Amino acid sequence: MLYLRAVRNYKKFRPGTFDLSDAVKGLTDSIDRLSVYRVENCQEADRIITLYAMSGKDQPEQVDYILIPDGALIALGIAPAPIPGDINHAFLTSRHYEITGLTDQATRGALAVAIRDHAETAGKRLRPRAGPGENDLQRQAMAEIQDPIHGPRARALIEARPKWLQLVGIQ
Repeated sequence: MLYLRAVRNYKKFRPGTFDLSDAVKGLTDSIDRLSVYRVENCQEADRIITLYAMSGKDQPEQVDYILIPDGALIALGIAPAPIPGDINHAFLTSRHYEITGLTDQATRGALAVAIRDHAETAGKRLRPRAGPGENDLQRQAMAEIQDPIHGPRARALIEARPKWLQLVGIQ
């Protein structure tokens, strides 16, 4: 099992360019948890990050993520807990987890090192549109809208966002 963490720039997680502070970005003295999504594989990660983008961004723009193997967290005694999100999409909400208990610098540092040492394929970027054979937000969003079970919820995520509707060909 893997955990997906949305990041600003996945390239910062490549060996040799890794900045430990990027791994735990968003943590402050008052925020002691990291939001992650449980995924089974890389294909499912593309689906999750697309739904994440559809639910929170007014217009399609590139999204980056890294994948953290659960073994890296288990080795630290960290067990992400399922925390239903407030997103109006059952599948995305069911996959939302939080890593909690990150109250001290030592724990945060250990987590950052674990992410650095174990991030799968150093991350990925999905662009709104990509070249032939590449996955992108447009293809993923269209697949989500056409899904017989989750399609209506996926469409509801973007109905008030004209740029998303344009991307998927709905006027």
